[in-house]
Amino acid sequence: MKKITVLLMILVLSTVTVFAGSAANGNSIGDKSTIDINTEVEKQSLFGVSADPLKPESFLSLEKFTDAVNESMGVDVKITDLKQKTLVGYVSGINNTSNKIILSVQIFPLTNQDNPNAAKIELSLLANGNSEDSLTIAPAEAVLGTLPSVELLVYGDPAAIDLAPAGRYTTHILFRVIAN
Repeated sequence: MKKITVLLMILVLSTVTVFAGSAANGNSIGDKSTIDINTEVEKQSLFGVSADPLKPESFLSLEKFTDAVNESMGVDVKITDLKQKTLVGYVSGINNTSNKIILSVQIFPLTNQDNPNAAKIELSLLANGNSEDSLTIAPAEAVLGTLPSVELLVYGDPAAIDLAPAGRYTTHILFRVIAN
């Protein structure tokens, strides 16, 4: 009986020693476990045009933003409306980088498509009420940068418009990223 008791004590002590050794080496289960998760967010600097101002919720995600803007759009106006400032749309942008994104803004003259020899009518563009040749999509500290619904107004010289030969006229406004 003494032999069995001694054998059991040796067995218990060796079991405790093995488990204590495992715990000391950090191999125990239930002491502490972790899962490390790594991911990446792609850089996104986007801009687009729209007929109406974007709603604030359009800037809550890149998906909502891309659903709200267009790469291009067409606008029909009466040429006589261009004698005064005429709203033709909006440009908006979103930027999740730490860099400022600068867009160049260029408007081309009205051109008579039916009479290529007719004089072109120079136009001016106002962005948010100012004569601009560039717009900036700049992030604030730790915030997604936005360029929310910049109003685009176009106008021309009333005399040139009054004296314009009959025909179908076209022009376009070009936005390009020039710096980031």
